[in-house]
Amino acid sequence: MAQSSSLLEKELRQGGRSAGAGWPWHLLIFMSLIVGLFLLLYAGMTWGYVPYLESQVGRRDAEIKKLISLGDEKTASLSRFYSKLANAQILLKEHAVGTRILDLVENNLHPTVYLTGADIQSVQRTARLSGIASSYDAVGQQLALLRKQPGVISAFLEDSSLREQGDVRFTIRLIMKPSAFRETGE
Repeated sequence: MAQSSSLLEKELRQGGRSAGAGWPWHLLIFMSLIVGLFLLLYAGMTWGYVPYLESQVGRRDAEIKKLISLGDEKTASLSRFYSKLANAQILLKEHAVGTRILDLVENNLHPTVYLTGADIQSVQRTARLSGIASSYDAVGQQLALLRKQPGVISAFLEDSSLREQGDVRFTIRLIMKPSAFRETGE
């Protein structure tokens, strides 16, 4: 029975070294390297990458604030522009247009009458027309033509005189509706 030896005896004969005795140390060194690598990575993240990210966030916040302030300026500018447009629209709506009166008179002028002057008072809604007609009959027909117009409230002869040439110098005063002075009418 000399041949039956135990496993312990075989290990002792080989010099006390077993194949599995080095693995715990190797495992300890490997795990220490892994833990060291993680500590190095953590330190790098904490003192390197996090401050870098925070500086990038700060830059982006500054850019966002700048864009917001530009947006506020643009919004204020757009608001001022819109206000100006609204005011211009109100002014144009209320603006008196004297050329409409001249168009009305020109389109309704008697063939034997010509005008020598026109004085338009938009605030008082009046127009004073001076001219020369071939006769008093032509002046009367001119008054009748003007009175028929929808923008005219009344038309009357202010002054007239017979000239040496046989024609009549006259002045007609028109009182107009407010719509006669506006583009859109009332």
